[in-house]
Amino acid sequence: MPCVTNTGVKTVRTIRRSRSLAEKSWGWLASVILPNWSRDFSAALARRLSFTDKYVAGHERYEKVDSLDELVQRADVISLHARLTPETENLINAHHFALMKRSAIIVNTARSGLINEKEMIDALRSGQIMGAALDTFDDEPLPDDSAFYTLNNVTITPHIAGSTIDAFSNSPKLFAEILLKKLS
Repeated sequence: MPCVTNTGVKTVRTIRRSRSLAEKSWGWLASVILPNWSRDFSAALARRLSFTDKYVAGHERYEKVDSLDELVQRADVISLHARLTPETENLINAHHFALMKRSAIIVNTARSGLINEKEMIDALRSGQIMGAALDTFDDEPLPDDSAFYTLNNVTITPHIAGSTIDAFSNSPKLFAEILLKKLS
């Protein structure tokens, strides 16, 4: 996130227009059960955290919104945490990019196919949105001639967030905790 919000050092021009994550409102689009620490982390960074998540009831630290349209209109950062299903395929498209703030950043570390890539590239090229942070794509590995490589407002990382020693050692414990909760 810091790279996309331009809090990293890039150029003098970029530094001048930088904004802190704490000044941004975040929008979470989720269709999976996410750990509370994940939302709490985002809430700690954000000025306001809005979400659409059928698994989470309202909470004083988070604002639940009724529609995806409302979420993308309000949020400075839109973070996707959803499974790819027939109902979520191309969930974010030209309609939603048109509703977003010009300063909006979209983050997809969930699944490719949630965002219409061609329409996102068009929105990024035209300046309709400020940037994107992505680690999953329709074509993987990302081809050498991908349009994403031509965009200076996109941060690309490999889809390996869970590939750490801690993640590997904690996975069995986390799985057991979730299983015990579901069985009780």
